[in-house]
Amino acid sequence: MSWIKVEIPVNGLENKYTILRTLYNIDKLSEEAITYASEGRILKVEKVFEVREVNLETGIERRLTPIDVVRLSSSKEKIFFFTITIKYYKKGCERKEGLRADKYLLKIVLEEDKVLMLVRHREGLCRTLEEDILEKLERKILLALSNKRAVGDGGKNHF
Repeated sequence: MSWIKVEIPVNGLENKYTILRTLYNIDKLSEEAITYASEGRILKVEKVFEVREVNLETGIERRLTPIDVVRLSSSKEKIFFFTITIKYYKKGCERKEGLRADKYLLKIVLEEDKVLMLVRHREGLCRTLEEDILEKLERKILLALSNKRAVGDGGKNHF
């Protein structure tokens, strides 16, 4: 599997906290969508996003907490790895019925003149395209950065 990437032309190092906080805010985000079932039927679903910090050496995933956001943003690290799991639940059912989830690996590289985000599918049926994930992340990060500039507090008091 190859990486799909997007570059955001902002100072990634100066905006590290806001970028990581945006990832924290995406955890447990849900939205309605249309997808397909394995039989090819089209379904209305609820998509639920889970974001985890991942250690590639051990494979251990950890849920991000506000303390983790502060810890990571104050570290000297410029490259971060996360998993994004998207769970799908059928809409219109009497009980919550899940479909097979998708899992993606997200690599974030922070540089002085840009933020580089790379995504690749790891497991599942790839019901959500990598490009769609990157577009959502880019939109959320740019919105958070514009709010940070409007508030003028470094983005730490408005989330």
